[in-house]
Amino acid sequence: MIKKGYARSYVVALLTALVLQVPFAILVFIPRSGLGPGPGVLFFVPSIALIQLFSTNGISSAISIASCQTLLTAIPIFWLITWRQRPAWATMIRLACFIGLLIVASTVLIRFERRRGERHSAVQGSTHSAVLGSIERLNNSLAFYQRKYGQYPEKLEQLDFPRDGADINSTRSALVEFPLPMQEFFGFTYSARRSDNGQYSGYELHVDAKPGSWSALYHYCSDETGSIRFSTSYNTCMSGLIIKAQGK
Repeated sequence: MIKKGYARSYVVALLTALVLQVPFAILVFIPRSGLGPGPGVLFFVPSIALIQLFSTNGISSAISIASCQTLLTAIPIFWLITWRQRPAWATMIRLACFIGLLIVASTVLIRFERRRGERHSAVQGSTHSAVLGSIERLNNSLAFYQRKYGQYPEKLEQLDFPRDGADINSTRSALVEFPLPMQEFFGFTYSARRSDNGQYSGYELHVDAKPGSWSALYHYCSDETGSIRFSTSYNTCMSGLIIKAQGK
């Protein structure tokens, strides 16, 4: 059971923590010429990092952040208020450990939230990427090649134009001119799938952002169905989100 004096100290600590947030909240809204929130936002970093995990927004997010920050701030305030009831060194150790824990936890949560935000942005922007045109063109050319020659090419280069005026045939079908416009930023990996009769009856096409040229979270893939999928991971692309269905 909580002692009466401790209960009073808890209440005082909560009220003090609530009032303490006011000047920092005001500093958040100091104009910074479009540079984002003011310096007061640093005070709320632990709560912002924690609340963002639950994807709240608007008024509910602000209330959640204020409530969470009040509880977090009340803990060291309570220790300071009741410092006479324990050795001074014990209070200092508690405060140091608490601050260290907040810093570590905030760092981890911020990195996690930033990564999650990048993934969300990648998914949202996946349908607007210029690379989609190149993938669709390859799919259409591969489908035409299959109709003309009875199977898919073994290598993607077989879609290219012949060299030095050579004849157009299955080794150089003159369907796509390489390099593709987005090959500077994306790597195109093609693998033909051989059936039991020895012919190439299907394929997988992976299009992945090159390191340093684009976000590493962009992974596109397709196959003989013509549908284009997207995922933020290469390993899950073939079962990822369909961003362009066949014929649409």
